[in-house]
Amino acid sequence: MPRLAIAQIRPAKGEYAANVQRIGGVLAQLAKLEPAVDLVVFPETATSGYFVEGGVRDVAVTAGTLFRDLSLQHEAAQAPPLDVAVGFYEVFQNRFYNSCLYASLGNASPVNASPGNASSGNVSPATLHSS
Repeated sequence: MPRLAIAQIRPAKGEYAANVQRIGGVLAQLAKLEPAVDLVVFPETATSGYFVEGGVRDVAVTAGTLFRDLSLQHEAAQAPPLDVAVGFYEVFQNRFYNSCLYASLGNASPVNASPGNASSGNVSPATLHSS
């Protein structure tokens, strides 16, 4: 059976880098759990906090940038492969969206994973969906 973690964090308003580091801290905590977690879900606007008013332009990133930054945090945390869902403000084709990134970090893949073990897939880390 897949193991799910729901992470409640308090993002600092408008502080993308600090909030990504907070996410990395959660990944480090999850790395210590046995058995390993398959999916961790973070809140809406986890990378910037709510109510950034006119600051969305300053904290919005592409899905690729967020994936890269999460991958670095995952590696630093020495966490096992897992999937993440992270709410963020996204910039895409010069438009801004309140989005959610669903990605596999490490060798995780919900498509190829056996039940209860996301690390059994043999695919590269990837952004699976952003909307």
